[in-house]
Amino acid sequence: MSNTILSAATGTLTLNQYIFSHFAEGDYIVIAPVNPATSRKNAPNGVTVAPRSDGDVHTLTMRVQRNSPDHKQLNSWARQGSPAVLNGSFKENYTQDGLAFVDTWALEQGSVITKPTRTGNSQDTNDLVEYVLEFRNATNNP
Repeated sequence: MSNTILSAATGTLTLNQYIFSHFAEGDYIVIAPVNPATSRKNAPNGVTVAPRSDGDVHTLTMRVQRNSPDHKQLNSWARQGSPAVLNGSFKENYTQDGLAFVDTWALEQGSVITKPTRTGNSQDTNDLVEYVLEFRNATNNP
């Protein structure tokens, strides 16, 4: 299973109509599958391959600036009494053969699964918090 690494600078992440914009300069968003897309049953005469019902489950890992509006929004979703259900997308513009395209990830039925991990250093004022979200369905439409 491979991770998809998306540039936070060239894309737009939107969850529940909230648009994220306080990423560290040059940072990335990582979308990674949690489970294999298919299951296999090996037998003496061959193999049976079937799609898994949980094959589209993905995690999204992102780091935002501490105390920014993005951090406050994620923190409010993480601290709700019952988990907030998140839906949205990540869209990244690109060009190919001189034509403009939009690579879109549809993100459905997600929630914050890891409360923030804080990252800071003495050389840079970018004090970051990292969140991990999990989505029931994350599909890519390039």
